[in-house]
Amino acid sequence: MEDRHVAQVALGGDPQVALFAVFDGHGGKNAAEFAAQNMPKFMAEEVRKVEGGDSDEIEGAVKKCYLRTDEEFLKREESGGACCVTALLQKGGLTVSNTGDCRAVLSRAGTAEALTSDHRASREDERERIENLGGFVVNNRGTWRVQGSLAVSRGIGDAHLKQWVVADPDTRTLLVDPQCEFLVLASDGLWDKVDNQEAIDIARPLCIGNDKVSRMAACRRLVETAGSRGSTDDISVLIIQLQKFSAFFAHEGIGATAAILRDNKGNFIASHCKFIAIAADAVTTEAMAMRDGLLLANSLGFNRVESESIPFKSLISTLDKQDGGMELQPYLLNA
Repeated sequence: MEDRHVAQVALGGDPQVALFAVFDGHGGKNAAEFAAQNMPKFMAEEVRKVEGGDSDEIEGAVKKCYLRTDEEFLKREESGGACCVTALLQKGGLTVSNTGDCRAVLSRAGTAEALTSDHRASREDERERIENLGGFVVNNRGTWRVQGSLAVSRGIGDAHLKQWVVADPDTRTLLVDPQCEFLVLASDGLWDKVDNQEAIDIARPLCIGNDKVSRMAACRRLVETAGSRGSTDDISVLIIQLQKFSAFFAHEGIGATAAILRDNKGNFIASHCKFIAIAADAVTTEAMAMRDGLLLANSLGFNRVESESIPFKSLISTLDKQDGGMELQPYLLNA
């Protein structure tokens, strides 16, 4: 068994952060085992450095974690490599990353949404990247392989192919809204036999409104389905119940604020939601939501507002003076 996984709540001692991951080793278990043992520590350290940062900074921290894991494993001069997919939950935000062909699929109100794209040598953009670095990709017995050897084009380890098989992850961040039901993380042993929507359809009846035992049964059913279709690869599956996880944050004393930006005709322009520590009173909490919305408006190119220095009571009047009659409406959510 070359697969490994991580399911760590309160990452680095922070009850507002959790990390889930699946690692699929090849050429032995060494790289997958090292990554599973060390990536949580590296992730906690890198995320702590950008605490309070925006999504770009969080994604940058995740990338540093992947590259650091790769660098530290290579120092051991051990053989083998590993694909991986990670899901970092932090204050209502979900940051998903992958390198290789482990995959993350979200159930959005029952519809499958792939949050990652497999890094395989058969991908045209990956083949072009490798060739630009002086490598080559060939079709060996029906499978495209880097240097005629490895079918995946990114991963942790693989020292003999490191010039081409890089550890840089693809990463995306989204807010966990009420339609985000659960997330499936799995190695390619599942995805080679079960497509994205089918995986959601199989798991959903056991995941919506059910307990931990039912979610374990959903994982087992996915593994059994792939096995019954002839999969001989290792198969690892994690299912993360996103709404229950958001409720966990709220239970730990975290509140939610939201700000919605509309034009003078009431048309929706943009919104921003952020989990924050509950303030002493509703007015202060609403002011924090207003500030976040103003910062969002600034980032979208609306007239600059120095929101940090503006008291809550003057926010509305300040906005009313902006060209276009922009109005920011705060809402305190029941977390």
